[in-house]
Amino acid sequence: MFTLKYTKMNISPLNNFLILIIMGVVLLNMPIYTFTAHNFLSPNIWYISIITIITFYAVLTSSDGRRLILFPSKALGLFLLIYMIYTLFNPSVEVFSLVIIYVVAWMVSLLYLNYGSNTHLFKYLLLALSILVVFNFFYPGFLYNYEAVGSVFGRSGATYVNPNMAGEALLILLILAIGEDKDVIKSWVLAIVFFAIFLTFSRSAILFTLLLAVLVCLKNLKIFLFFGIGLVFTYIVLLGILDSSMFSESTIDNLRGRLDLFTTLNYIDDSANSRLSVVNHSLDHFLKSPVFGNGINYTSTPSFGGVRPHNTLLLLIVEFGLIGLAMYIYVVVLLLRRAVSKNTVYGFMPILMFIFFSMFNHDILSQLNWLVFLILSMSFWRMPHINEPDS
Repeated sequence: MFTLKYTKMNISPLNNFLILIIMGVVLLNMPIYTFTAHNFLSPNIWYISIITIITFYAVLTSSDGRRLILFPSKALGLFLLIYMIYTLFNPSVEVFSLVIIYVVAWMVSLLYLNYGSNTHLFKYLLLALSILVVFNFFYPGFLYNYEAVGSVFGRSGATYVNPNMAGEALLILLILAIGEDKDVIKSWVLAIVFFAIFLTFSRSAILFTLLLAVLVCLKNLKIFLFFGIGLVFTYIVLLGILDSSMFSESTIDNLRGRLDLFTTLNYIDDSANSRLSVVNHSLDHFLKSPVFGNGINYTSTPSFGGVRPHNTLLLLIVEFGLIGLAMYIYVVVLLLRRAVSKNTVYGFMPILMFIFFSMFNHDILSQLNWLVFLILSMSFWRMPHINEPDS
């Protein structure tokens, strides 16, 4: 058995409020946002506060609260333990910061699983982040200064600052919201979400949105018509924005270049070229030490050439060798097991998302929102409309 049995504890308005606040802090990226954009409060202060609040609340409200010391998935727990042990062998890594992120992800996920009720929490957070992305696009500089690390002028990142991360976060919340109850996500909410994803100008997020739409539309003609009309409308609005005087000519040229993939099927630009070149570069370094790898954090050292792999699988094989490859396959197998048990198109969304974005993002296994998403997806996250409890 990969998972432990559990029973939801008594639900109260206080539980729902606490979960809303803590999940909001985590999935809206407040620890990183306040420090990156405003140099206010170190992320570790946020993380320690979250751990303290959850621990006291769990122990004081129920004798069963001690179950928070148990990991929801034995297999996932083993993976995270191995990953953290690797960090201990390289003193250049901020071990404390990495370990605390894993602990926060674990405890926040368990808080939701043990105390949460079907309150449409993720739908509210999805709508909130979508509105922030749209607002940030039309009022640039309000949420953060464009000198902040990761920001790109003309592309909206909202509280994630980095627009690619914002696009991923919107899709994470969308899939989690579908997991709570796909029937409560109204058409107007989807319209705002899709529009927000396009305003990040994240090609990977837009591509995955189109992939999800195709999968869902195969089952529902009404959704197909809605999405088709919405896609045309969004494209017309974006063309209008790019023809306006909102941004400088160089910014508009950059944004148009990012959309060329969807209009001319031209996927080659400076960003794409740099990502393609780093693949061969990463494979060369992998072959230097193929079994045990070159050591954690190697890809961020001068020895790697001052570039990043932009790919989780490449990062794992360069830093951990074949052991890293086994770790990646291990996560995929856990996600696949849950997908097969659900046996619906919605059940396969988490594994598709992990595999897809791991090809474009090397930080998946160190980003708090991704870790929460993976824990909920591969442990014992209940999707009431498509999944029965484990036996």
